[in-house]
Amino acid sequence: MLYLEDKKRLDNILLTSKDIKSNKDEILKIIPELIICVNCTQNHPAHIYKVFDHISETVNRVEFDLTLKLAALLHDIGKPYKKVLVDNTERFWGHEDTSAEIAKLVLTRLGYDQDLINKLYILIKYHDHKTFPTSESIKNTINLVGDELVPYLFKLQTADLLSHSEKYYKPLVSKLNASKKFYEEIYCSENRENKIKRKRIITVEDIYRARENILKGSYIGVQRVSKMPPLYKRKDEYSKAVVKMRRFINKFL
Repeated sequence: MLYLEDKKRLDNILLTSKDIKSNKDEILKIIPELIICVNCTQNHPAHIYKVFDHISETVNRVEFDLTLKLAALLHDIGKPYKKVLVDNTERFWGHEDTSAEIAKLVLTRLGYDQDLINKLYILIKYHDHKTFPTSESIKNTINLVGDELVPYLFKLQTADLLSHSEKYYKPLVSKLNASKKFYEEIYCSENRENKIKRKRIITVEDIYRARENILKGSYIGVQRVSKMPPLYKRKDEYSKAVVKMRRFINKFL
């Protein structure tokens, strides 16, 4: 019950607070794994904040969506464990995987749904993945995170970048925006137009559903991508309707 109350309180903070820095103590109490991030420096030209402050800035910059808020809150939680000093510069190679694993433990303890945990794990694991405005790069990103999470990833990455130094984020934000625009205006548009043509296995259940609905002019096929006008009204003409249905479906296979 204690963790359930913690979860409710955390959700409320994330979905109502305009600046979670004012809720710092309470957040650290709910997620003590973040305490180590408070004094963790980031002596790197790209950074101007310590890890927890960077996390807070990122959370403040995403919209009031629980998936985005939680992803932002936990996206760098593993950084302190991966910090190394190279040429007088602090690096955090591999922190994405570590952050994803710690986030999974935290979210499981607090009682979040497994589906949400899986989505957050993916977003955190790939939050530093670079996407370029090309079909190949977009497809690669989709293969990594899934089509549903691509918009979330772009929003998280934008907030993350804007929580770096201005000199660092300016050129990168413009590149990210170009990738986002390509995805939304070109790739998604083409994807919608071609979706009807994608090959899909038709199950026995789909055939029976189409057979039952065809007299009503209902949706046809697994995708239910198009409506058919009423073909037959008499039950004794089922056989003709089924033949018509099969011809219709074959156009999209």
